[in-house]
Amino acid sequence: MQILVPLDGSPFAESAIEPAAALLRRAASPNTLTFVRIISPGSVAPDFTGFVPPVTESAFQAAIEGGKSYLAQVATRRPLHGIRVATVTQLGSDTAGDICQLARELAVDLIVMTSHARTGIAHFALGSVAEAVLRGTTIPTLLLHRDSTSFPSTNRDEPLTILVPLDGSPMAETVLAPVIQLAAQVRGAIRVVRVLPMHTSATPTERMLVETTQRYFAALRAKVEGAGVPMYETLAWGDPVERITAVAQQYQTDLIAMATHGRTGLTRLRDGSITLDVLHHLATPLFVMHPSAAVVTAPAPLSVIG
Repeated sequence: MQILVPLDGSPFAESAIEPAAALLRRAASPNTLTFVRIISPGSVAPDFTGFVPPVTESAFQAAIEGGKSYLAQVATRRPLHGIRVATVTQLGSDTAGDICQLARELAVDLIVMTSHARTGIAHFALGSVAEAVLRGTTIPTLLLHRDSTSFPSTNRDEPLTILVPLDGSPMAETVLAPVIQLAAQVRGAIRVVRVLPMHTSATPTERMLVETTQRYFAALRAKVEGAGVPMYETLAWGDPVERITAVAQQYQTDLIAMATHGRTGLTRLRDGSITLDVLHHLATPLFVMHPSAAVVTAPAPLSVIG
């Protein structure tokens, strides 16, 4: 398992280090944690007026050496003892683009970054960089709330609980393959949840929705448990935000996984404001998958989560 953590020298960004290391300690396969520091003209010679003056070659070289020294120091920290650590320091004018390209070149399994818990997931540790990374890569990205409890949990010897809200659409299901892979690597268990509209009586339409969902769950179970990962399912009725939040809390969810259009980061998720509202109520880490354009444009089912 390979994890990439972008760092900018701030304690805020560094708060992703320990959770990334803890994930790797749970994994049985050979693991590598790579730290990347992108040196941009603005980081070498910042100007509060918004103007970036010309930077000399010697200044760039000094910044690169400083970045290398910083990452070398980070790699020696106690939470990383026993973990294979690699570091990359490079020049770049497009920080997010450079992170995405490096992630592709290294074929990493996961990018880990930190987000502001106070405002949900609208603002990130690296400013607009994290949002641009989400738009620019199809590699799963794990967003951690800075003020949340430790992730993954270290006070219980149980499987990592991953909640996956699904509506049966190809886009929502793009998160399944990487989540199954993650769960298999870090001793996790998956709980899928589907929220149907509030019902008042057992009408033929409602009975059909339940039967369809049960068949859907059965097909998912064969796929998930066929990979050696335990799967549980929950069928809920009512308001999607309230029900998904309640399920996450009831089962002590460690991680919520879902897909996003990626056109404007997480501000235009497929389920509109539902996902943002859920994350506003919970400080649970978010595993985001940005599917290909072909999957995004595939038609949605008649009955969806939201």
